[in-house]
Amino acid sequence: MKIWKNDKFVDIFFNILLIVIAFICLYPIWYVLIASISEPSAVNSGQVILFPKNITFDGYKELLNY
Repeated sequence: MKIWKNDKFVDIFFNILLIVIAFICLYPIWYVLIASISEPSAVNSGQVILFPKNITFDGYKELLNY
């Protein structure tokens, strides 16, 4: 089966589109996870974007104590 140049372009376009959609869907879940283990003041000041800052598990300790 012969693959045309247009088919390659469409494949690349849809692969990029699917990657962008996956990022849009998965980022909120990732943000909740890193925000839950980051220091609250770092989250409130906007320092937490992709990776946690000042990792602490105090929120989980309070949750388990409750």
